[in-house]
Amino acid sequence: MASHLCPGALVVSAVKGIEAQSLLRMSEVLSAELPSAGDVAVLSGPSFALELARGRPTAVVVASATASTVEHILVRSSAHRGCDSTAPPMSSGSRWAAR
Repeated sequence: MASHLCPGALVVSAVKGIEAQSLLRMSEVLSAELPSAGDVAVLSGPSFALELARGRPTAVVVASATASTVEHILVRSSAHRGCDSTAPPMSSGSRWAAR
């Protein structure tokens, strides 16, 4: 995958869990394995993929080390309708969005 990634590309992870051997979060694994990537962001629930795919109301969390990456994802995703992208950061760069 790394050889097909454009330098500086934004990577969004929707994978749960940790790597068994290293105990790293999947976003940490992606950052380590894709060094040419730009920011790595995480998309998480409480949502169901089917709800999200069908455009039904659901809630998602987008987190990244930078607020600009979170804003980029929210503005360009279908999840931006009805979201609160101005919520204060829960941690560095983290914001929430509700559809």
